[in-house]
Amino acid sequence: MLKRSLPICLFLLLPVLLHGQSILEITVDAGYSATLYKVADGKRLGGVGYGADLGYSYFFHKNVGIGVGVGFRHYAGGAQLNTLLDYPDVIDTDKEPYEHRTYLHNWREKQDLYYVEIPLSLQFRVPLHKINLWFALGAKYNIAVAGHTAAQGDITHRGYYEKWDLTMDIPAHGFYETSDFKPSMSLRPKNTVALFARMDVGIPLTEHWQILIGVNAHYCLMPAYVLDGKDDLGFRNDKAGWADAHYFMTDYSSLLHTPVLSGKANPLSVGLEVGVRYIFNKREKSYPCHCVTDRISWFQPRR
Repeated sequence: MLKRSLPICLFLLLPVLLHGQSILEITVDAGYSATLYKVADGKRLGGVGYGADLGYSYFFHKNVGIGVGVGFRHYAGGAQLNTLLDYPDVIDTDKEPYEHRTYLHNWREKQDLYYVEIPLSLQFRVPLHKINLWFALGAKYNIAVAGHTAAQGDITHRGYYEKWDLTMDIPAHGFYETSDFKPSMSLRPKNTVALFARMDVGIPLTEHWQILIGVNAHYCLMPAYVLDGKDDLGFRNDKAGWADAHYFMTDYSSLLHTPVLSGKANPLSVGLEVGVRYIFNKREKSYPCHCVTDRISWFQPRR
């Protein structure tokens, strides 16, 4: 049954394929990007997302077509903390018991994700008087290429001694301030699928070429990475020489691995885009003219 129906379908689609229109385009975009996880004792940060796409569209109707292509996209996200890490009942360098307090002021960690995208979309064209409106709705399969995190901020260590009701801020005893600690590490994002939408204004330059100006939006349906919460947030390694004195802390690990971040890490972006589009002529099939009047004239009697 399938073998019989396939030639029939191809035959019915033949007029559409012969009279359709092909379009090529190149676009670049940039705008706001974020990752939609929850942040304890802080707030979520956005960043600059950007991308580039090479696309091919086939319009089987003057107003409706399908599109495929390949692209590159960068998602940005992050979190900012203003909080206190408290470590009670610890021992200082003089073997005295005390309570260690680590204050974080505007501690910011940013995550950058890089993907190669394969889009598939349904496209719509609305011709106006001198311009065209172009719309696209579709999905992209995102292949993870790379990722990394980078953090910085102000860290203050203080020691509270209850028996004297005294707060110590002596750097020589490990109670210092620093803004020089800037840890970074690589990140392995996961492949994901993103929904996207586009709207462009096409401004004709010639019969075939148009400039595009528009907006787009992307939202990843699946998390780009897992927030496992397996590590405590610590700053044992924030300054050389003080790891032993701060034995009760852990070394700094990305916020992605701490309970500070929770939920699902779904990236999104909204941006402006510009580009160029080349529109091929329609393929019109012509037929030779066999005029009936010319044949009739051979049979008319001469006068």
